[in-house]
Amino acid sequence: MSKQEILVAFSGGGPIALGNIWRITAKNTDFYIDPVGEVEVFHLSVHGPNDSNRDGHRFHIKVGRKAAATVHERGGFMIHSIPRNGYAFDGQELAPGIFRVARIRWVWDLTRPRFQQAANYGPLPEITDAGPV
Repeated sequence: MSKQEILVAFSGGGPIALGNIWRITAKNTDFYIDPVGEVEVFHLSVHGPNDSNRDGHRFHIKVGRKAAATVHERGGFMIHSIPRNGYAFDGQELAPGIFRVARIRWVWDLTRPRFQQAANYGPLPEITDAGPV
């Protein structure tokens, strides 16, 4: 199984990432979108046509129960209404067989000096053959 990854970050022109860094992972006909971080709680799955998915596509968002429990144990607050088995959705068909399933955005406020301390994700992760470190 081949695996490729793309990292998407917003830096506002500097060496520090502002806001979340997102990872897009491709494995054969499947794609996964999740935030890069110590605990990755949410992920979006985009499953293309394959032997186990004969209807053509399936898109869903899931919450990792163990990761969510880790956030809670560390004193973090998280609330969601995503069912235990995830939430399936249709996406927006832009053309035959072409779907928009996610839009990654950052608000321009992240670049304002008064918000940068809160928006500061930290240094960009080191990229290795095994993925981000």
